Amino acid sequence: MIEAVLFDGDQTLWDFERVMRDALTAVAEDLRAVRPCGFTNALGWEDLEADRAAVGDAWAGREYNLVRLRVLGFARTLARMRDAEGTGGGDGRSDKELAAELATSYFAHRDRDPALFDDTPSRTGASSRPPSGSCRWGRRRVVGP
Repeated sequence: MIEAVLFDGDQTLWDFERVMRDALTAVAEDLRAVRPCGFTNALGWEDLEADRAAVGDAWAGREYNLVRLRVLGFARTLARMRDAEGTGGGDGRSDKELAAELATSYFAHRDRDPALFDDTPSRTGASSRPPSGSCRWGRRRVVGP
């Protein structure tokens, strides 16, 4: 059962920046766990977002979806790690597989809590905030780069 559907194109109902930042922080922790090295130890959410932005800039003028853009951003991070460390790290997964897994983790964390602003229920006429975890983004298929 769908408990809430959120449309917020102007950032007035929920704090997408916070949700994205928290999800990217979780992904950085995931990456440190599977590929521990100096590069991943220093990796922050800002680095992951910068890689996604760089891919978006490189893909300007081409058609893509945001899921693919996120996967390609994580693939870029993994390529930078390989360049910096001289190795891919060691859990046996290819960068392509790991980038897709990181994207799946990102969306799972991002979709967990819509992080409504405190005054959202009063602005929308809702009697209360939707329960945590009730936010759903529809169907999403994550595939490698």
